[in-house]
Amino acid sequence: MVVRFPFSIRLAAFKDVKTSGKFMGQLKKDGYSPSRLGGTLGDKTGHAVYLGAFETKGGAENAVTALAKSGLTPVVAVP
Repeated sequence: MVVRFPFSIRLAAFKDVKTSGKFMGQLKKDGYSPSRLGGTLGDKTGHAVYLGAFETKGGAENAVTALAKSGLTPVVAVP
């Protein structure tokens, strides 16, 4: 059974997959389990890095507060 929660946290977006991969590698070293979503809009490609799956917006906002203390600029995202 797959359980999906409606909220996640977007940490960053990059123009190329290599840079997003390096960022994800550092997050993994720090104990996180990031995921990446890539796409193309017109002639531009982007790769966003996300963390978590939260059942409530409040849960995601609590995590954003904690992550922001480490120097990241996270935002709550609704996929």
